[in-house]
Amino acid sequence: KPNTCPILIPNPNPSPNTLTLTKAKRKEQWEAELRKKSGVDGFAVGDYGYFTQYYGNVFRFDLVTFDNNNVILREGLNISSTHPFEDCFEKDGYGYFVPSPYYGGTVVVRFDLTIFDSDEDSVSSLLKELDISGVFGGNLGFRSGFAGHGHGYLVPSNMGSSFNYAGHGKVVRFDLLTEPEPEPVPETTEPEPEPEPEPPEPEADFSTAHMEMLNIPEVTNNSLLKDFAFGFAAGDYGYMVNNEY
Repeated sequence: KPNTCPILIPNPNPSPNTLTLTKAKRKEQWEAELRKKSGVDGFAVGDYGYFTQYYGNVFRFDLVTFDNNNVILREGLNISSTHPFEDCFEKDGYGYFVPSPYYGGTVVVRFDLTIFDSDEDSVSSLLKELDISGVFGGNLGFRSGFAGHGHGYLVPSNMGSSFNYAGHGKVVRFDLLTEPEPEPVPETTEPEPEPEPEPPEPEADFSTAHMEMLNIPEVTNNSLLKDFAFGFAAGDYGYMVNNEY
């Protein structure tokens, strides 16, 4: 939980360095350490469960054996970004990290789930990042994300700072996969030709080229529709639930 801090037991023999730290500074350091170890989210695909952490660490564990010996860790999947993440979701063999509303995170990171079966030297080739600030500018914080109909959606939260709770209602949508156009089947009475080879898998189009934004308060003329806690897709619709402070 972002606003919790462990109880500190006073040291009867504090060092001089400890005495120089103010109470607020010690709390800030504790919270920073807690965030590094905090869990963000998790999901299951096939026989494996995945547990993600605030600063881009991902654990994979076996759902069948649930054995410590089958746990694999991949660290630092935030690549070049030093900003933390708030949520993670999965779609079609990829995990997607959602940038946190704290500290102005603007980078979505996609990682291939085969990263756990690859050697560490090839990890970077299975990662890709998408910086939304280049399209919509900074100061956009997001609480969670979800996938639907080939798109990823970022659920709006506050304005990208732990000290600024002015929520916003701008939902960002980006492409996950680009489906190839099906080739027309000619009408003929001739004997059926040999079967064509299977079309290649659709290529991921994880870029800013087709990124869009929907400003919920603006289109509904309702300034209260902002700062959402989480969202999900069902059928042809997306649903978001308001945060509560």
